[in-house]
Amino acid sequence: MITIVIPARNEEESIGEVIRNIKKYVKQKYELFVIDDASTDKTQEIARKLGAKIIYHKMPQGGVVGDDFKKFKGDYIISVDADMEHHPKDIPKFVKALKSCDLVIGERNYRSRVMERILDFFCNFPVRDFLAGYVGVRRKWIPLFIRHNIRLVWEAHFAVWAAGGKICNVKVLCPRTTRSSRFGGALRGNIKTWLFFNRYRRHANAIRAGACHKTRSSKALFPG
Repeated sequence: MITIVIPARNEEESIGEVIRNIKKYVKQKYELFVIDDASTDKTQEIARKLGAKIIYHKMPQGGVVGDDFKKFKGDYIISVDADMEHHPKDIPKFVKALKSCDLVIGERNYRSRVMERILDFFCNFPVRDFLAGYVGVRRKWIPLFIRHNIRLVWEAHFAVWAAGGKICNVKVLCPRTTRSSRFGGALRGNIKTWLFFNRYRRHANAIRAGACHKTRSSKALFPG
């Protein structure tokens, strides 16, 4: 079985279509969770009517984090955005790749923000499009995520890399939408990308240092 999670905050306009597409394209056994990140609209009501299980955050948490993982029963956990940027048709690609990889990131044919392209160029990421949000991970990493209060998207990429996991790409559709980014406009979005990168870089270095405590080297993944 797989666990499909949809982080959502005020996504009443699109959450229904995303869930219906999951039902259409995912043929194997799965459980479906909507992570309601303090929505004030009908996101939760619509999702519940369509059969999704709900995890509600009273305050925005940025999606799946920490103890949320304890509720998942799937061998693989796959995160799909609620705004239709991630096409559920690609979920079987993640399932196939996760048989040999610890964490799988969907590779887009574009980058949402200039800062992502800059970081891609200057950082020695293990795969292309490291900062994409369409991601799947093996269940075995849940204890690490809970122990370090890791968020599934972005922060999980850094944590699995820091702990020596194998990360892979799959090509995904990721059609552009006309809606504004959750990160805000161009300037704000690029600043937030830089800030999140540095936060997760530091956290990854701390995880790596702990994992390497009894070995000869605890070299950081990133300088600074």
